[in-house]
Amino acid sequence: YTNAVTAFPAPGQPQRYYLFYRNSVALNPIDSSMSFCLIDMTLNGGLGDVAVKNKRLYTGGALGERMLAIKHGNGRDWWVMSDFVSDSTMYQYLVTPEGVQGPFVYPLIGGVNQYNATTIGQLVGTADGTRLASAGLVEGGGVWMCDFDRCTGALSNQRVYFIGNERYPYGLCFSPDKTKLYVSITDENLIQLCFSTDGDRS
Repeated sequence: YTNAVTAFPAPGQPQRYYLFYRNSVALNPIDSSMSFCLIDMTLNGGLGDVAVKNKRLYTGGALGERMLAIKHGNGRDWWVMSDFVSDSTMYQYLVTPEGVQGPFVYPLIGGVNQYNATTIGQLVGTADGTRLASAGLVEGGGVWMCDFDRCTGALSNQRVYFIGNERYPYGLCFSPDKTKLYVSITDENLIQLCFSTDGDRS
């Protein structure tokens, strides 16, 4: 899996860490779930142990293996997001010192998240967390992108860049200055997409 697991420090809880993960992405994508554990490193004589185990957030419906955690604009909290193939939406959870809130649901633009072609791929963000890209969301070989508001969680300026027929993107990586996106293709090639600073393709 590309990023079916993600971990980060628990906001306002020193020596505690959240671990979010997917269940049955490949074995049963039509009835998948997302869960989390809370790990406390002060337990077990300082060796750490699981304080909250296998807490399910979502059950049912097809989801891909794409999941991403981005720090909130306040510098403390975290956003955890994942696309759900069965209803063409992006689900977000906000993790604060009070716990996990959500889901907050955003529709994805037409032409993305078509089931049977899109359960695999990768969801990535820029270093500053203000832009997202996903491989595997687009039927026919394309890359989905949007702008991301780290304070509100809003997705805006959604767009799709098609790579070409039968050339399916899988892995992604932004350059540090956000002007390039590197895309690995299933035919073992690497493509570079170039953008202006406002996100338009150049």
